Amino acid sequence: MRTLLTLLAASTLVAGAALAQPMPPPPPEHAHAAAMGGPHGWGEHKPDPARMAAHLRAALQLRPDQDGALQAFVASMQPPAGDMQAHMRAEHEAMAARSTPDKLDHMIARGREHLAELEKRAAAVKTFYAALNPAQQKAFDVLAETHMRGMMGHMGHGMMGHPGAE
Repeated sequence: MRTLLTLLAASTLVAGAALAQPMPPPPPEHAHAAAMGGPHGWGEHKPDPARMAAHLRAALQLRPDQDGALQAFVASMQPPAGDMQAHMRAEHEAMAARSTPDKLDHMIARGREHLAELEKRAAAVKTFYAALNPAQQKAFDVLAETHMRGMMGHMGHGMMGHPGAE
């Protein structure tokens, strides 16, 4: 019996050692950002208004009379002009020189600016959505859901509580 237990223990150790693999090294900081052209760059993912319009036109099967609404929507979704990396670098440098209360006030002000931008984009989506027929609205809902899910993944945010979320 003792020999059987020794054999069983040895085989368990050998099997465990065979299955054990070293942990992979942690990803470099901002690994996802490096692929996008820097910590806050667009890289090859910069929005292309013509491509976006063509995609929406085909996916939603837009009619010619809906083109004005499409063009206004696409224009409203474009990021602000300028070098995002340089802007963010300057923003970080300016924050380093501030006191903690000043940093907090600045962060609140930036949060309000971001909320205003979100409200502006939401209004543009609602205007475009209203120009669609019910079938196009359903298709847009699917596109928007897929896009938002993809954005959350690219931003590195897990969606707690959702199956399969990291």
